[in-house]
Amino acid sequence: MKIVLVEWTDSTMLGTRWHCEDEIDQLDIGRCVSVGIIRQNDDDKMVLVQNQGRYRDGANLIALPKGCIKSIRQLKVSPSDKVSI
Repeated sequence: MKIVLVEWTDSTMLGTRWHCEDEIDQLDIGRCVSVGIIRQNDDDKMVLVQNQGRYRDGANLIALPKGCIKSIRQLKVSPSDKVSI
């Protein structure tokens, strides 16, 4: 089981009202971080499970398009942190 920290980008929007030029010029992409267990990893996407149960069931899943992923780092868990489920 690999626990990873994934840095990724997301789209952002200002909303439906009119915006001044300064607001438009300052619009940027969202920079995000997610931590979880890699459940799927193929050419198009990586699926992270942020909570996993004893029967490999899960909650708080996220599918990240590969083009949005900027970095993946495996987190180290020390032997004293071992969790039995």
